[in-house]
Amino acid sequence: MILIFSSCHLHLTSQYANVPKSELDEAQIRELEEYEISQGPLSVLQQSVRNQSQVLISLRNNKKLLARVKAFDRHANMVLENVKEVSSRCS
Repeated sequence: MILIFSSCHLHLTSQYANVPKSELDEAQIRELEEYEISQGPLSVLQQSVRNQSQVLISLRNNKKLLARVKAFDRHANMVLENVKEVSSRCS
């Protein structure tokens, strides 16, 4: 999947990135967040939701989960399905 944005869209987004969110209206905040999700680290989760592909999630306790992401938010809270714990032991 290739995402293409017009130069106008990129200009507006970079302009919003330097403005405190308290100074943006709701539409500008929504546009900025959509851009961040589609282009930033959360884009991996977005692709997983769209393609129904599995992701490997590393937890803080060194456990790993293999799952499909049904939904997520900007804080990386996720709704998962078909979750399997993956052993990370070395033999």
